[in-house]
Amino acid sequence: MTRSKELFVDKSMHFELKNLNVIDMYESNTSENYLLVWIRKGKARLDVDDKNFLLQKGSLFLLYPDQFWKLIGDQNDSIEGVLLEFASDLVAENKFFKLEEQYKLILIKEFPVVHVEEKWQVRLTDIFEWLTEEYESSSYDIELIKYKLILVLHIYKRAFENREALPELNSVAMRFSKLVGDHFMNNHSVKFYADALSISSKQLNLILKESYGRTTQEMIHNRLVYEAKRNLIYSDVSIKEIAFSLGFQDASYFNRFFKKLVKCTPLEYRIESSGFKSTIVGA
Repeated sequence: MTRSKELFVDKSMHFELKNLNVIDMYESNTSENYLLVWIRKGKARLDVDDKNFLLQKGSLFLLYPDQFWKLIGDQNDSIEGVLLEFASDLVAENKFFKLEEQYKLILIKEFPVVHVEEKWQVRLTDIFEWLTEEYESSSYDIELIKYKLILVLHIYKRAFENREALPELNSVAMRFSKLVGDHFMNNHSVKFYADALSISSKQLNLILKESYGRTTQEMIHNRLVYEAKRNLIYSDVSIKEIAFSLGFQDASYFNRFFKKLVKCTPLEYRIESSGFKSTIVGA
């Protein structure tokens, strides 16, 4: 059974709110908007890019534009929650999204899930109930909606900053993350990034292992695989064209590269992914 209850959609403002119940699997369509998901009850696994997170009652997560994600529900304890999608222009003046917060933004992309304390769970429930009532009314005040959204973001920020064992990223790790995002399609070598950061390949490897728990090569390869998967699922572009767009001059080498990391060929992955179903049951 697949059903979605959209409480409000205004494409001109790029704002959408849904109550959802994930019984099986809900897979994203990447977009230019941010996504906040609040879990009221149940359990599930969240896959984001190449990472996995356990969700349960009180989980709140924030995803950035173009992140590839999916929820895999627990058949015995299905998730109930709220999905809130919004464009950056709704919160453009909020310091949470300012450039000086780039350190936190990188960490959030790596560790997007937080657990909200019980007292804040009550407040989140009140906020989303208010949003529901506002959307179901014949008129609404966009400034109040923005205010409520910012309240949710502040609750997320508070929980994020209070979480345990949050790693420290030094400036090199942060600059590397940006460089990979800008150049991974054309530059696959560790030396390119080490030279750009004016350090040795060995030093860069040690810094990234400490900050992210992964080697330089693993991070470059993970970014390539993530982009390849996104193209295989959400586009009709040929595998050969995908290979060339990612900087592989030989499509057969791209096939071997993908199979080594994903354990199946690009074609097998595309066929398997075409069978994914989105299961959202309106609350």
